[in-house]
Amino acid sequence: TAHDYNFDRIEELFTGEIGRFQNADGGFRAWKEHQTPSSPYLTAYTALILQAAKKNGRSIPENEYRKAMEYLKSYVARPGTEGYGYVLETFSLIAYVRAADGERRSPLQDFLLQNQAKLSLRAKSHLAMSLALSSGPSDKDAKAVLDRVRNRMEFTTRKVSFKEEAAGSYEQAY
Repeated sequence: TAHDYNFDRIEELFTGEIGRFQNADGGFRAWKEHQTPSSPYLTAYTALILQAAKKNGRSIPENEYRKAMEYLKSYVARPGTEGYGYVLETFSLIAYVRAADGERRSPLQDFLLQNQAKLSLRAKSHLAMSLALSSGPSDKDAKAVLDRVRNRMEFTTRKVSFKEEAAGSYEQAY
């Protein structure tokens, strides 16, 4: 329950417990008590959180982070049997995480560029950020993808919203 946690120690609780969510293959699962298969999207998201923590001067469990990065590489090489929308959504987040880890322009990014008509707006945003990180902010492909995201914006006097264009995109991602 919430009262069992001392939120002054949330960082310690997170980094101290994270290994209990990691499977032997390096991927993460949603529940530490249940041995469920690794989730590639959750693993990429967790790696992104660890990257942000490290960037902000926090200590992270490096061994768990490295195992997660290896898991993500193996997933890209042999994606699961999930639906195509999930795979594309996951690939785009993985491309962003790998670029934030220092990876230069990759075949994964090129694959996503070739399939960007099938990407959700979130996936396009992850792709644009990955390209900017790996190739520099002036990357022409990153700018083109970002322009496609901007073109899906709708403005009114009360709000700004985005109109999804990819039919069947994996909109329920974390």
